[in-house]
Amino acid sequence: MVNTKMNRFFTIESFSKNIRVLLTRSSLLLGQTINAKLKELKNFEITSCQNPSPDMINDEAYDIVIHLIGFDPPSFAETLYHTSILHQLLDLCLKHKAKFVLVTSTENTALKEVAISLVRQFHKLFAVNFEIVEVGEKDSLDDAASEVLKKFVHKSHQSKLKKPEHEKIIPTKPKLPLFFLKPLILILSLLFLIAFFVWSSNYTLLCSLDNLTLGNWTQAKKCATITNYFPKNKELSKLIIDLSEVGESGMKIWSGKSEDMGNFVGLLSYAQERIAETIINVEDENVRQELSKWRTMVKRLKLVVNDMPTVMGLGKSTDYLILLQDVQEIRPTGGFIDGLGLLTISGGKIDSVQLLTSYTADGLLKGTVNTPEDLKLALGESSWYLRDSNWNPDFPQSAAQAAWFVQKQLGKQVQVVVGLNTRTMAKILAVTGPVSVDNLSQKVDARNLLDLGLTNASADLTKRSIYLGVFQAILAKIQTLSETQLGNLGSILLEELDNRQLLITGVGNTSLPNIRQAGWDGTLAPAGCPGVSACVADTLNVVSSNTGISKANAKVDQKMTVDVGLNDDTAQVSLSVQMTNKAVVNAWPLGNYKNYLRFYLPASAKVSQVVANNKPLSETEYTITSTSNFLIVGILVNVAANSTLDVGLNFTRGLPSLRRFVYLLDIPNQPGILENPLSVAIRYPTNWLSQAHQATQVVASGLFRYNASINKPFRVSFDFLKNE
Repeated sequence: MVNTKMNRFFTIESFSKNIRVLLTRSSLLLGQTINAKLKELKNFEITSCQNPSPDMINDEAYDIVIHLIGFDPPSFAETLYHTSILHQLLDLCLKHKAKFVLVTSTENTALKEVAISLVRQFHKLFAVNFEIVEVGEKDSLDDAASEVLKKFVHKSHQSKLKKPEHEKIIPTKPKLPLFFLKPLILILSLLFLIAFFVWSSNYTLLCSLDNLTLGNWTQAKKCATITNYFPKNKELSKLIIDLSEVGESGMKIWSGKSEDMGNFVGLLSYAQERIAETIINVEDENVRQELSKWRTMVKRLKLVVNDMPTVMGLGKSTDYLILLQDVQEIRPTGGFIDGLGLLTISGGKIDSVQLLTSYTADGLLKGTVNTPEDLKLALGESSWYLRDSNWNPDFPQSAAQAAWFVQKQLGKQVQVVVGLNTRTMAKILAVTGPVSVDNLSQKVDARNLLDLGLTNASADLTKRSIYLGVFQAILAKIQTLSETQLGNLGSILLEELDNRQLLITGVGNTSLPNIRQAGWDGTLAPAGCPGVSACVADTLNVVSSNTGISKANAKVDQKMTVDVGLNDDTAQVSLSVQMTNKAVVNAWPLGNYKNYLRFYLPASAKVSQVVANNKPLSETEYTITSTSNFLIVGILVNVAANSTLDVGLNFTRGLPSLRRFVYLLDIPNQPGILENPLSVAIRYPTNWLSQAHQATQVVASGLFRYNASINKPFRVSFDFLKNE
């Protein structure tokens, strides 16, 4: 008689229309019978294999996994195979929420006991749905196969199956004596259980950390609770639970379900202390880095919480201006201002929305506005418009200018301005899911947003772009997100703020000082040296501005190289930007890349040379202007399709005369640009004593070297002691 052990009954209606089934050991007679019965039913896609490969397990998504064990003679090979593949199949089911059906012989063997124990333990840890079907030697193939199908196929569908002639399952007789194999199997089983214990400890720890990063607070707590049972990770698991509670509290405030700021601040303070206590005892460097990120994030959240009433519109509504910026037409704060969103936020919820293109708004401008000299040089425009208001890389200044245009053109006073670029929009779509936009036949998602923006670009610049429609659909979807999705979204927005890809600032009489202090408002200011008397801090900022009225940045790669040579009294700095235009032909919307390139250097810098493709430029081919904070070198360049242009400069600046000093190098990233490789070399006399405050890729006598990507701010500092 077939003996079944049921965990949970599923019917065919529980799955999607096309039900994908993975059937292992398909060459067995029972496997062939199950395969034949499934083929008689509709809506089943069957993958049959003798031994599933790692690629199949890693890449394919299935609704049902049927795994047959114990129908071969006991052998070392079979035991090793099953104990190594079983947990991979269970991982597959966990990843894709698939149902697992274990089919085994009724004969009691060590392999069977280990397999059943592993499945049940995995279910307890991760709630994977499973069924166990035990098949006896005298059971017919038809009955056994039907019993397997009953675990996921409704009986009304079962009745449609053909009834073949009864055939007995005849296991192959063992060729080796069992008294020799049993001790070996028991030893392997014990080793496997030990390995599984270690794997479970590491798995649940990674599970909790990954979900914490994603903002899945509930799941992070579940995994951390399981991790708590392993003594080695007990302290760390408790910290992850504390951080999850911080996330849950913050999410309730953000979603308007709570205004209890006091509790949120208390949780932040406690979490900050717990991180400091725990990180000391963590040995794994990757975990330490992850906790360091959370320490920084908790510190910033604790700082900005005082600005939350204004940001969330608590007590009094807040009027927002959202600048939708196209990264494929790069501008200083993230991209060309393609559209505007005017929102009113009250109690954490959106009260009203008005969307329009920047060209529509500019059509309402009366009179002319004086254009900044460098913008006039780059664009040739005699009047300034809202669409070009983000010309200053200092976002608070650009935001104030955009808000001024909105007030003049639309009669709308705003308190908060947000710079939202289309790369960040794509990340938001990864949480909300695909959206539908008028006049588009396909849905827009995280993967195709930029491609659709490019293919639907119009030479008629007054036409509505797809980005406004996408933004409108995103706003509608945000109102219906689950708590888990809201957590995911909050995590992404915090990361984008921290990486200067998403910018927010108050304008007019509205001040957000704590957000400014956290570095989330996009202020461009010289780096400071906290608490150090003898210090040199160099801020080097490269700003690209596409002024060719094209989407050339979709095909432009940019690479930055910085070389700093220090001697007794002077720093000699070489800074270059290599731009490669991968467009094939000079045709709109791609084609030539016309870029007004600006180098923001220390105010005391003395420029000695500006070059393009190693050719020195005359002083008439670039401009130099000064502000209280920076020396700005501007040059208008053109990178033709299928070509590369390297633009750079050299400058010097003085160093302290003291023997010991700190050198700090700060390189802010430009919002909207992600793939921007950076190479930094710091050279100094070999007889100096030195210490780098950040880990380096290359350390040699008289040299520190870093290789990074400027998708977030880059900052390094060093202690130097000159030998006499």
